[in-house]
Formats: sequence, C-alpha cells, structure tokens
Amino acid sequence: AEMDFTQVSVIKSDAIKYLESTRTSFRLIYADPPFGMENQREMVEKIMEGNLLEDEGWFILEHDEHHHFEDIQGFEQQRRYGSVNFSIFVKNKDDE
Repeated sequence: AEMDFTQVSVIKSDAIKYLESTRTSFRLIYADPPFGMENQREMVEKIMEGNLLEDEGWFILEHDEHHHFEDIQGFEQQRRYGSVNFSIFVKNKDDE
C-alpha cells in the first residue's frame, strides 16, 4: 500500500493527555513510548476505539517483547527487529 503524505506533524507530548484532548484524525500514527510505560494498552485502545485514525489509517507502535496487542480490534501484525517489536494496526471502515 502506498501512502501519499502532503502534510506531516510531529507531536511531542504526554500521549494519553494528547489523545484525550485532540479532535484531529490522522492517516498514520507512529508511537515510540518509553519501554517501561505501563499504560501502553490504554494508549492503543484510545487510538483504535476513538476517531483518531481516518478510514484505512495505520497505527504503528514500537514496544518491547513483554507487550502483546493481538486481541485489540484493528491489529494486523507484530514484527520483531532485534529486541524491538512493532505492532501494526489498521482502521477498517467496518471496524466502527
């Protein structure tokens, strides 16, 4: 799949507070929280259950091997590169 980006924004903020306050939706969200962050699941659920992703939008989460998100709606796959894991989620039109 090819994504044509015309505008990119980098947001450095407390992820949970930002997710609770934003009214913007995105085609791609990439998150690289600290590996010890305890509420990663809450962050993933807020993104996938809210209106933060546009239809067919992607969410990519970088995390350690101790976190698993296969049971969350929109989960597509998990990839591992050395000690780093990436979980990839896609919001489908039928997920709403």
